[in-house]
Parts: sequence; structure tokens; C-alpha cells
Amino acid sequence: MNTKMKGRLFSLVMCVLVAAASCAAVFAAGHTIVVEECDNLELTLPDNMTYVTRSSEPDDSYFSEHNVTYEEVQEAFDASDSYLQAMDDADKLTLTLSYLQTGARDFGDLSAAELSAISRGFIGGTDPDVQYISSTQDEAGHEMVWLFLNMSIGDNNSKGTTQYQATTVINGMNITLTLYRNGGNVKESDYDVLVEIARSVRPPQVFVLKRFLPYILIGVGLAALILILVLIVKNIKNGRESRDARAENDRILEELAIMYRQKRAVAQTRSASGSTAASGAGSNSAAPQQYEDIFANSADSKPAAQKPVKDVPVQQETEKKPAVKQAPVKKKRVDVDALLAEEFGDEESVNYDDDIPRKYSDEDIERLLS
Repeated sequence: MNTKMKGRLFSLVMCVLVAAASCAAVFAAGHTIVVEECDNLELTLPDNMTYVTRSSEPDDSYFSEHNVTYEEVQEAFDASDSYLQAMDDADKLTLTLSYLQTGARDFGDLSAAELSAISRGFIGGTDPDVQYISSTQDEAGHEMVWLFLNMSIGDNNSKGTTQYQATTVINGMNITLTLYRNGGNVKESDYDVLVEIARSVRPPQVFVLKRFLPYILIGVGLAALILILVLIVKNIKNGRESRDARAENDRILEELAIMYRQKRAVAQTRSASGSTAASGAGSNSAAPQQYEDIFANSADSKPAAQKPVKDVPVQQETEKKPAVKQAPVKKKRVDVDALLAEEFGDEESVNYDDDIPRKYSDEDIERLLS
């Protein structure tokens, strides 16, 4: 190998070493941090960067070192849905981390064509304050696939300042890293810083169902609402059935009361008629004797008085025959219940003032016997 060839090889090796040294200088060392507010998301920051999160205290040294207030940083967090702010020692570079749940698919599950479509969507955005100039995407198929964007922040009247942004979706969460220079445009070397930080991110420890949590909550809410409506309808139906049952019961009781009053009126009418008949029979002096004879059940009962029978003259006989004395007729006991049933029908028992349940009153019996 001649001296000229050796010189070229030596130059090539030195170039490689210089390039490696320059890359190492960009991100020579770093410190890994855990952002608890972002489901314990891990990432590595350069050694010359310090940071604060939403849970940092107002007396953190970060605020005094970089001449910012606690209130200003918290307002920036709320405005951009961010949870971390980091700044280098020279107060030149600022890094922010935003973290929010999304319904989009994980970038690692997308094909190269789908990822390209998303990238073009950023470039063709219509937001006048944010214009995406270019984008570079990771190779599809990895666990974490990033889109690196070059963007301009400003308004329609000014060109704005350029920034770098890296965004991805993993485990249903959108993670966005934004790097910008305070009061100026980013440099090409800043892009390498952002890439290295993005490469250091470890997926958040997200509960598997967290991405579906909003839908689960909506489903539970709808189920609870449906259950409440079913209970309300059921209570209304039960109340209506209860009212209908009470109304039906009241109707039946009213009909029974009317029937009872009609029957009672008929019984009172018959009782009044029996009383009238009994008073007429009481004027007859023979009634007590007749009442006594009907219910007589003894052989010693005295027969009723009979009129003397006159002798009938017989032409052939010249002598009068003595009258034959007839034996008294034994009367049978009268079945009063049968007679009353035949007269009035088989009526229900009635409770009278003496609290003895009987079918018929004494006046009814006397009226029948009279």
C-alpha cells in the first residue's frame, strides 16, 4: 500500500472519529427522569438541562435559575396540555412535553402508507398560527414510531419562529415533544437533540383499558340511566295497577253494599207486614190457645172444644142411641222452618237485637200461623 493510499485511509478514519465525537458532544451524557403525572413516562435529558413538572413546588431552584415564575410555567402547562418544561444552562433551548389521551390508533400499528397520510395531514393544516413545513417519519413496524416535524409558529402578518416537534401515539396516549429556542429560530443541531430525546422515551405504564375508559364510563352512565328509567316506568305501572285494583275492589264493595241494602229493605218490608198480621191475630182471644195447640207435643194435651152434635132422627128407630164419645186427636208437631221456607224462601240468617242468629222473627211466625 503506497503512502498516498495510507493518507486517504487515515483521513477517512479521522472523519468518522470526528463525526462520532460531534454526535457524542451533542448528547454526550444525560440523566433519565420519570414523569409521574404522565403514567411514569421515562425519558433522558441532556446533562445541561434542568426541568420542572406540574407537581413541582414553587420554591424549586429551576424558577430562580432560569428567571421564570411558578405562575408563568403553570399557565404554560395549562395552555398546551403539557406536563414538563426543561431548559439548558444558557437559557437558550426549551423543551416541553405534552401528554393526553386520544382515540387515534397507535402509530406502531399503522402501515407506512397510513403514517404518510398522517404526515401529509400535518403539512396541509389550515391553522394560520401553526404551519408545518416538513416532516420525517420513523420506519413503520416499531413499538414507538415518531413523526418529526419542522414547524413555524406565528400569525398571518409575520413569518414566525421555527420549532422542532416529535409526536407519537402509543397505548392510546399522544406524546408530543417540542423544542424551540427562546427568542429565535431553531438550528439544525437542535434537531439532533430532539431526536435523541425522543429515542430515549420509554412507553408509559398505562392501564390496558385506560384508552377505553371514556367509552366504559359512557356505557356505565347509559346503563344506569336506562336502569333508572326502567325503575320509574315499573313504579308508575305498579302504582297504576294498584290504583286499578283498589278501584275494582271499591266497585265490588259498593255493589255488595247496594245488594245488602236492597235485601235489608225487602226484609224490613216483610217484617213490617208480619207485624201488622200479628197485631190482627192478637185481637182474637183464641190465638194463644191456637198457638199452644199447634206446638203441642204431649198426649195429655186437651182437645179443642167441640160443638154438641144433634141427634139425627131415624124413621126405623124409635129409641135414641147415646152419643159416642170420640177419642181426642193427637196433633203432630208442625215443621215451622219448612212452612217459613215455603212462604218466604230460604233467606240468610239475620242477627237481631238479642244477638241470636235466626232466619225469621217472631212476628213472621205469628203472621204465618195466623
